[in-house]
Amino acid sequence: MTVALATITALTGCGPNEDEQCAAAYERAVQRVDAVVSAEFKCGGGFGAETQGGEVTIAVDTQDEANPVMEDVYRALAADPELTRAPYVLFHSVDGDFFKIDDLGFNGNPSLDQIREKYGITPTPTP
Repeated sequence: MTVALATITALTGCGPNEDEQCAAAYERAVQRVDAVVSAEFKCGGGFGAETQGGEVTIAVDTQDEANPVMEDVYRALAADPELTRAPYVLFHSVDGDFFKIDDLGFNGNPSLDQIREKYGITPTPTP
């Protein structure tokens, strides 16, 4: 079985003093996906912009197996009311094989609004 990594670099509404909370929000959202083995994120500011990056390890063997997992990762991110912008996601296996998002129906990297619209997701604010 090949284990794949999804490297996520993102822009969200997290402020520079909230780096740990920001990383935890991504980890919490992504770890809800059954095929996710682990997720680790780092958030911070640089060059006047907020950036977040992370690695998500998923257990898949092929592109066909990766597609539904990638959709589940997008759904999990879209459902989280704490996230305000979609991440750039680069999916690849530990062997260096890349999994493309082309088959998911997006024209390039999707925005959070595009993901929410495609999957009919309206995040419910946490009380």
